[in-house]
Amino acid sequence: MDVTTQHLKKSAIQQQRNVLLVLFVLAMFYGLAVTVVLYRQNTTVILVPGIENSYTLNSNGSHNITYLEDMALAAAYNFLTVSADTFSYNKDKILEITHPASVGQMQNILQQTNKILLARRINTVFRPVKIETFPDTNTVKVEGYFSQYIGDKQVSTKKKVYQVQFVSQGMTLYLKSFKEMKDAEVDE
Repeated sequence: MDVTTQHLKKSAIQQQRNVLLVLFVLAMFYGLAVTVVLYRQNTTVILVPGIENSYTLNSNGSHNITYLEDMALAAAYNFLTVSADTFSYNKDKILEITHPASVGQMQNILQQTNKILLARRINTVFRPVKIETFPDTNTVKVEGYFSQYIGDKQVSTKKKVYQVQFVSQGMTLYLKSFKEMKDAEVDE
């Protein structure tokens, strides 16, 4: 190899190194700029829970308990952790899993909920603490703390129990009803 060829190879390698270095510096600058822009924004990110496990039917054709519990928790979150901004999304998620025979009833409940949210300008959050499953009736009791907020200020928190009932049609589990249980019903 002569000196000219070596010099050209060395020059090409140095040029590639310099281009990569410039690209790296630009990527770092871009990352820093995005971080500064995101830091200055005053936004709240709401992470909506979803069902992530894979499920199978039991040998007798019924749905397993984990599936019932996850579906009940998803329904509880979508019904009870809402704001004016998330209501439309939550409503769509609830109606997706609702049995066709119960859609009208669910829409009425959801319309009433939306009116209350808008009239009172509140946000609600539900934090489950206990879950009890009755696989024979496809029913789940979810107990937890239901909080109401105006802006960022918490105005009330109450311990509540909700009954989530499903109906199985073929291999699909549909939401049949969702209701708050009164004290007498909770003790049973």
